[in-house]
This record gives sequence, structure tokens and C-alpha cells, in this order.
Amino acid sequence: MTDRAPSVSPEAIAMYLESRSWNPVGTWRGTTVWKGSDPSTPQLLLPQEPEREDSQSLLLLAVEQLAAFEDRPVEGLLADLAQPSANMQRFRLLPATPSGTIPLPDSKRAVESILELHREAAKSFFRNVRPVSGEPRRQSEKVSQFLSRVQLCLTKPGSYIFTTKLNDPTSMAGPVQDPIFGLSETAPEPVYDHEIAAELQRSIGSAHRVATVLVSVGDIEHPADQGVSPGLCSALANLGGMRRNRPFEVTFEWRLQPDHIQRNQTVCFSGSMASQLHEFAMKLERLGRTGSAVLEGKVEGLYVDKKTRKRRILISGRVFLHGRWSDASHWAVVSRRLYDEALAAHSNDRSVVLKGDLKREGKGYRLHSRQEELEYLD
Repeated sequence: MTDRAPSVSPEAIAMYLESRSWNPVGTWRGTTVWKGSDPSTPQLLLPQEPEREDSQSLLLLAVEQLAAFEDRPVEGLLADLAQPSANMQRFRLLPATPSGTIPLPDSKRAVESILELHREAAKSFFRNVRPVSGEPRRQSEKVSQFLSRVQLCLTKPGSYIFTTKLNDPTSMAGPVQDPIFGLSETAPEPVYDHEIAAELQRSIGSAHRVATVLVSVGDIEHPADQGVSPGLCSALANLGGMRRNRPFEVTFEWRLQPDHIQRNQTVCFSGSMASQLHEFAMKLERLGRTGSAVLEGKVEGLYVDKKTRKRRILISGRVFLHGRWSDASHWAVVSRRLYDEALAAHSNDRSVVLKGDLKREGKGYRLHSRQEELEYLD
């Protein structure tokens, strides 16, 4: 332990203390005295001049006292102090097991859910805040690059806490083109990791608001306009355990703090809120598959209902819905004329275009066409 103490600077400890609402309250014999807002916090002495003879022992003592107060290993605290500009997201689960333990299936689902929460935040950021130009594949690459920079830290008791960490993006910057000699090195793309973490905090706050309304009222108007995605709600619900009925908390600890974000916010979800978010996610999923749509592709099937004489055609290809294309295969309810044209297109292996309203019927979705004539891609 002693040989690692010099690697911790007074500045790193001060930054860590400030992020946890500690403040300098005075000086004493060449040290700054720090005290937390909680009366139970100890007084920590940080040397004002690192070159002084006893600075190492003072730093060592401060680290040991702080680790003891936070009830955590010294090594874990040193790891945080080594990256003083890292922002943290803590996911505190409350399974029905002794503190410091969690059922194995719940732990697997929790890690997968934490990954999905970061993925959903990155997708939302690159879609709405900093749109990525070019092919959809480019956005997927940006999301994947962000996820590779999110670090999963050691778990800790306190029922059961998972922590993710995002470092200072400036420490990840690559080579920059020389402004004088004009070297042919490509300038690195900007990194928006902390802005994405801010988007995660915003979206989880929105989900908490939605869950609060659902628990108290039972329903919510305009569900698709609440600023949350089905993937986000589903991932949050899964933090409530295999039955999605356990409480949990998400805490954001900001050391590099965007101007519009509240520092060290904790968002608490009850077991009922987790269950409601699961139902709401399924509702959003259903709504996301309905609306005005364009269906393109090959005619793969034709069907006439013997009782109603309604005609349907199956088109496999892709669908344009809610402003984006995605691979899809849907049955479409069509007129007799469109049915006959689709039969000819199927025989001639031609790709077709069909516009209409995609609606949920039974366990699936069907396109109800408004066209009088079939359009062709070729």
C-alpha cells in the first residue's frame, strides 16, 4: 500500500472529495482540512505542498480514512483516484438475498441490462443530439465504439452494486494533424462519452416519471411521446430481477459535469415501477410497429379468405416506418385488382412497392393498402 501512495496526488483526492460534496473548511500546519456535509464524516488533511517531508504519509492516512468511511477496500478507492476525471454510474440492486449476494440468473440479466441501457442512450444521442450522417451502419459503429469505452468495475456489497465508468475523453484522444507541417495524420473524431452519459441520466429520469404515473394512475396519455424507448424501459425493468418486481437504484456521480446535469443524482425505482415499465415497454414495442408505412420487396405469398373473401399478399423485403427503413415481412390486405397485379408480379419475380397503414391484428401486423395500382421497383 505504501509504495502506491505517491501515485495519488492531493489534487486527485480533492477532486474526488468535491464530487461527493466535501469542502475545505480550514487549514492546519500546512495542510488543507476537508470535511463532508454529513456530520459523521472524518476530517481529512491534505498537504498544501506535495514536496513536504510528510506528504506521502498524510496522503496515505487520508486514503485509508476515506476508504474506511466509505466502507470499501483501499485498492478500489485508489483505482478511482487514479482516474479522477471519470464519471460513474452505479446500479444498486436489491435482490431477496443477503447483502453482497445476488442470484446468478439475476446477475447475468443485470449486466445485460446495464449494457442495453448504455446502448439505448448512445443510439438516442447519435440519432437526436448528434445525428450521424451516412449509412445506418455508421451509427452502429459509433455506438459500438462508445460501448467499448464503458468500463465495468468491481462489484461491491450494499445489497449488490454494479458500477460503470467513463473516463475523461481527452485521455483517449488520438493523433492530431500538425498545424505547421501539415502531417498526413487524420485528426481524431470528437468523443461524446460524457454527453451520452448525460443522455442516459435524462432518459432514466424520463422513465422514472413515466413509471411514477403508471403506478399512481395506471395509464399514460400519448405513450409514444414520453421520451423513452421500449429498449430502455425493458432494460430498466430487468434490473428488477427475473420477475421484474424488485426495487433498484441508479446513481450518477459526475466529476466532469455537463452544465445541464444535476450532480450525484440517485433515481429510485420500486418493484411496482419495474413491473409497470415492463408492460409499458411491450406497449411501446407494439406502437412502434404501427402507423403509415411503405413496404418494398418480393411477393412471397397470396391468400384469399374463404369466408370473407378478403385478399392478402405477403411481401418480404423492408418497411419504411416512423422515419426509418428496417428489414420486414408483412401480410397486406389489398383490393382484388392489387391482388391480381401481385399475382402477376410474383410470377414474373418483380419487386413491388405498397403503401398503407400498418395495424396490429391478433398476434401480428398487417398493412392495409390505400393504393389502387401496384408500384414496381424494377
